[in-house]
Amino acid sequence: MTKDNFIILKFVKIVGARNAPSLIGVDLLNRKHPKDVGLTYFTHLKFAWLESIHAFRIFLLMFVHGLIPWIWSWVFNQYLDDAKKRVGPQHEERKNKKTWGEPTVDME
Repeated sequence: MTKDNFIILKFVKIVGARNAPSLIGVDLLNRKHPKDVGLTYFTHLKFAWLESIHAFRIFLLMFVHGLIPWIWSWVFNQYLDDAKKRVGPQHEERKNKKTWGEPTVDME
């Protein structure tokens, strides 16, 4: 365990697990997220569900690849390249708005 992990665990123990995310500036319920990435609620829902299907497919392929390493050795690299193309536009939208990473509470 690293020193940073130890400090975080100690902080969570002191303030309570329920209060820790808001005290360290993590917004677990970012209701503006779909808008932040330039999507409506339903287009974000469709995108997220399709990504989960892609992720489940790659999970199955990599599980079999782990058992039989000489098959599908290129599949994961292709998955990462394709995922970057799919997620890229949302990432750029969020980057342009410069809303990502702003603390939700005063950190001073």
